Amino acid sequence: MATRPKEELQNRIVWPFTVQTGAVALGKLVKFGTTDSACQPAAAGDLAFGVVVDLGKIGTGAIGTEVGVMLLGINVVSMTVGTGGTTRGVIQQVVADGVTDTTPSGAGTALVGGVGIAMQTGVVGDKVGVMTGFTYVNE
Repeated sequence: MATRPKEELQNRIVWPFTVQTGAVALGKLVKFGTTDSACQPAAAGDLAFGVVVDLGKIGTGAIGTEVGVMLLGINVVSMTVGTGGTTRGVIQQVVADGVTDTTPSGAGTALVGGVGIAMQTGVVGDKVGVMTGFTYVNE
């Protein structure tokens, strides 16, 4: 067992999020809540977008408090929402007019490249933040 975890946090991105359901703790992963600025504890199999690094002024990580979440991606970039729309917390794929949600089934035969996770929800033509990170999903 490591006595002290190794970390390199010089270029980290930390955004404030309000805890929506369930308490969060330092070092624990979170997923989106029902708004662009809400988070909740991530469970096994969830698509987490960040890790709690600051419990804020209240210091508890309880429901309704603001916490600092370090994003798991390296950058958040503005992208144009394409046909199909964009949903926060969903892996995005390239379409002719921008990016849109992937629809991973896990059992599909088509391997689709993902460019990152949407940090906001939007409709065709909107600009939304996407946390970059290349991946593949089965559709």
